[in-house]
Amino acid sequence: MKYLKKILFYVGLVLFISGCSSKGIEFTPNFNSVNELKDSDLKTMTVQKNNFSSAEAQAKTILLGRGTNKMLSPYGGSFQEYLEISLKEELLQASLYSDSSNIKIITVLLTNKLNTGMSIGTADLSANFKILMSEKEVFNKNYNIHHEWESSFVAATAIPSTLENYPIAMQKLIDKFLFDTDVITILHK
Repeated sequence: MKYLKKILFYVGLVLFISGCSSKGIEFTPNFNSVNELKDSDLKTMTVQKNNFSSAEAQAKTILLGRGTNKMLSPYGGSFQEYLEISLKEELLQASLYSDSSNIKIITVLLTNKLNTGMSIGTADLSANFKILMSEKEVFNKNYNIHHEWESSFVAATAIPSTLENYPIAMQKLIDKFLFDTDVITILHK
């Protein structure tokens, strides 16, 4: 019995140390946001791919708070790419995206933190958004969001809940940019 307890302890320790990786959920735009964008009468724009070298922005995984559990970017690239693809998808759904537009949006993911929490999960995201018109910078601002959801100390509940809430946090970050009154003034037809 003494040896069985030791074996179970070491097996548990190995599992805890090794952690696990979960693939994140792809972004799906919120239709309320899309409809509001459609009604905003904005010019079409494009999202420029950013080859920013920040280790955090380019990270393909995010630690999920306690332990060594990780979330992988569902796009195979970085979470910087997640931001770019999500912004592009929202603009596409709102019929505001055009590859030939002279208005370019450039983003840099600055903060990308998730915490599964014991009872409340949190996401803290921040990014820099720039607007270029005919290659001239006309807007440059950082945005940050804090998002919370009900979580659990049980990893089998907390991790799926965290995965489901990351796209919601990303939606909040994108909307904070797109619905900024200064941005709407710049992009209005």
